[in-house]
Amino acid sequence: MPPKKSADQKPGSSSQRGEDAPHQSLDAKRLLELRGEELERFESFRRSAIPKPQMKKLLHAVTGQVPDVNSIIVMCGVAKLLVGDIVEHAKKIATEDGHHGPLRESDIRRAYAQHLRNTKLPLGRSSRKKLL
Repeated sequence: MPPKKSADQKPGSSSQRGEDAPHQSLDAKRLLELRGEELERFESFRRSAIPKPQMKKLLHAVTGQVPDVNSIIVMCGVAKLLVGDIVEHAKKIATEDGHHGPLRESDIRRAYAQHLRNTKLPLGRSSRKKLL
């Protein structure tokens, strides 16, 4: 029988912290080093999420099948990482152009175009290859 969780313990957390402790302490150290704008960006990133109903519609349109809950959650996570990479690259582009402030649409478009050129997946390329 699994151990009972106390009322103050979060769902999904384990009462045994043995193997996770070193990993968590490294993350905690990194979080303590964040200051000002970096900390605000991190908090915003943690609160953000790709809406699951829209992801379900997209997956259904692409695959022609109703996706299960786990695949929706995974694809929302992958999409969040993709958006984060594009925004990070757009910030670098804006800084190189000497622009400091909110990202411009042109910076995001350039970052997305560069991401498509650098990807190993057959996305957005003129000579599409069939996967199968």
